[in-house]
Amino acid sequence: MLLTLTSRLCSDMKYTAAVVIAVLVWAGMGRGQANHTASHTVRIVVADVAVLDVSGNVNLELEDTPQAGAAPLQVSDDSALLRYTTTSAPGTARRVTAALIDGEVPGGTLLALETAPSGGADRGAGGIQVELDYTAQEIITGIGSCATGRSPNQGAQLNYTLKVLEPELLSAGSEETLTVLFTLCDDF
Repeated sequence: MLLTLTSRLCSDMKYTAAVVIAVLVWAGMGRGQANHTASHTVRIVVADVAVLDVSGNVNLELEDTPQAGAAPLQVSDDSALLRYTTTSAPGTARRVTAALIDGEVPGGTLLALETAPSGGADRGAGGIQVELDYTAQEIITGIGSCATGRSPNQGAQLNYTLKVLEPELLSAGSEETLTVLFTLCDDF
């Protein structure tokens, strides 16, 4: 009976020792794995972006009238594009204004500008025709966060029209170069 008790005690100790060793190995493995991993935080900030540019130059040339006694026909050029990238906070929008900053519209004429933004609603609403002068005027409103793109047909199309109002004020051979300033600003 003493032999059976000793044998059983040894067997229990072996089992206990095996369990203790297994727990220590498992705990050590867990700590070893923790040493092979790491983490950190990533902070993302969306900046306030408002950038625009214009591609293409505009040439408007009055030519002969098709009928004697009629004023020269108006001429148009829609080859220029206005491109912009903007980010805005929820519930806010931006707009683009246009104004002459250099040059004079020839006497007897009016220079009109109309825009046609391409793409989705966040790119703004155009279709506003303005008579260009030295006062900034809205040409696109309601611009949200967007990028108009850089491809040849992407952006807001700028349609310039030179209209003859008083033919008697026209001067043959005159030539004017005008500079138009576009401004991307908050829509109030």
